[in-house]
Amino acid sequence: MRKIDIKKLSIGSAQLDTNYGLGSNSLTIYEFEKILEIANKMKINNLDTASDYLNSENIIGKLKISKRFKITTKLEKFDKIKKLEKKIDSLEKSIYFSLRNLKRKSIDSLLFHESKSLLKKNGDKIYKKLMDFKSNKIINKIGISIYNIKEFDCLIRNYDFDIVASYPVE
Repeated sequence: MRKIDIKKLSIGSAQLDTNYGLGSNSLTIYEFEKILEIANKMKINNLDTASDYLNSENIIGKLKISKRFKITTKLEKFDKIKKLEKKIDSLEKSIYFSLRNLKRKSIDSLLFHESKSLLKKNGDKIYKKLMDFKSNKIINKIGISIYNIKEFDCLIRNYDFDIVASYPVE
C-alpha cells in the first residue's frame, strides 16, 4: 500500500456555515476549529475555501489557529460578465475581498472556480492580471478547477498553472 504524504492533504471548508456534501450538514465553528486542531497536530497544514462558500472565509479569518495553515481559495465566478474591464474589476475585488476576510496579506493558492473565462475572448488578459498579482507576491500559486477533459486540454496548452484541481469530469 502506498503511503499518503500528509503535507499534500487539505482540509476543506465547504461545509463550514453551509449545507454541502454527502451529509448536507453544516459544521459549527467549534467543530471546525477542533478539526483544524487535529489536522495541525497531524502536520496537515493546508486549508481549502472559497468566497462562494457563504461565510467560510470570514470565519476562517477570525480563527487564530487558521494562521498555521496555507490557504487555497477560489475566485468568484464571473463568466457572465461581458466587458473585459468589468471582469478584471470583479477579479480584483474577489481577491481583495478574500484577503480581507481571511485577514491575510497574501494567498498561498488561488484557483479559478470556473476556468471557462480563460477560454473566451480576452482570457489571456485575465490570466496576465493574475500573473501580476503573483509577481507582486499577493498570490503564490495560480490554479484551475477542472470539470471537463476538453476544457483541461485547451487550458493546459495555453496557460501555465501551478495547481490543477480535478473533479469528476465529463
